[in-house]
Amino acid sequence: AGAPHELTQALSREALALRSVVDAIVGPRALVAAFGSVVGDECTKLHHDFVLLRLLVTYAGPATVLVSRDAVDPSALARPSADVAAANARILRDPSGLREARRGDVVVLKGAAWPGVAHGAVHRSPTVSATGQRRSVLQITAVADARALDPRPIPAATARGHRMLIYSDVRRVR
Repeated sequence: AGAPHELTQALSREALALRSVVDAIVGPRALVAAFGSVVGDECTKLHHDFVLLRLLVTYAGPATVLVSRDAVDPSALARPSADVAAANARILRDPSGLREARRGDVVVLKGAAWPGVAHGAVHRSPTVSATGQRRSVLQITAVADARALDPRPIPAATARGHRMLIYSDVRRVR
C-alpha cells in the first residue's frame, strides 16, 4: 500500500515473468505468490519447505542462505528443536557448505514434495534483527492441489507481525 504505481507495475511484470520460469520447471499449475518486507528474523532455522517448488528473489537486504546437500545431516532435519542455534548446528555438518544468494538472484528450490528427492533444498533466511536491515522478498510457490486456493489477495502477517499480501495465482497480480 502506498507504493508508486510504476513500482507495483514493475513488480507485477517481474512476478509474471518468473511465473514462466516456474511453469518451465513444473508445468502450468496453480501458484501462490507473496511479496513482503521482512524486518525480523523469520525462518532462520535451516529447513526444507514442504512444497513442490519455491522460487525466491530478494530485492533489498541480505538474501537467502543456501546449504549444499553434502553439508546437511538429513536425519537432523526431522528432529525439531525450539533452539534454532542448536538445530542449525545439528543440521549443518560442514559450515563451508553455506552460501548466501545475492540480492536479485533468482533462487529456485525443490521442496520436500518434489518426486524422488530425499529432502528438499535446505536453506534459511539471513539474520537481520540485530542489524536493523529490512528485506524485500518475492516468493512464488508451486502448490500440489489448486482446489484449496482463493483467487483474491489475502492480507496476512508473519508470526512476528510483518504484513504481506498473498496471491493464490500470480496471473491475478496486476
